[in-house]
Amino acid sequence: MFLISAAALAYWGGVINMSDNRFLFGAFGGIALFVIFLVFWMNKANHARAIKLQCELKKSSHEEIESDMEDSRVAIETIMEKYKVPDISTLKSKFEQYRDLEKELNSESRRHESSLGGKTLKDLQTALDNVTRDLAVENEAARDLKLYVMNAEEKEKLVVLVDALEK
Repeated sequence: MFLISAAALAYWGGVINMSDNRFLFGAFGGIALFVIFLVFWMNKANHARAIKLQCELKKSSHEEIESDMEDSRVAIETIMEKYKVPDISTLKSKFEQYRDLEKELNSESRRHESSLGGKTLKDLQTALDNVTRDLAVENEAARDLKLYVMNAEEKEKLVVLVDALEK
């Protein structure tokens, strides 16, 4: 465009006397207006490209959001099929029931642990093993002493026998 304008200026410069100041001011004014037009036109093109890029970014963002929503929907349907619930509200109520039961179980566990003096199952199992071992030793000793133990009737017979032998 600029070359065409320059060629037109050269042609008219040869036809018209270029020493005329009005012609020179008009020609340079026209060229200046044309350059300003080109600058604005290029700026408009850059602005249009920026808007197009922004629209493409919004479109890709929108598609990504739709994809995430579809993935979430599929995940929710999978969970609903797994737990055999008809809708989300039922799943929510079942989850709340489970959470309440879990809280009750944890509170009961804490209550039992506090009544056990803070001992764990392993500690109690060790104590039970120690008591069982001690009881086995005591039972063995009691069995050995049982040979010498007698009830009241046997004792009475033995006293009578000893008295008879002493006479």
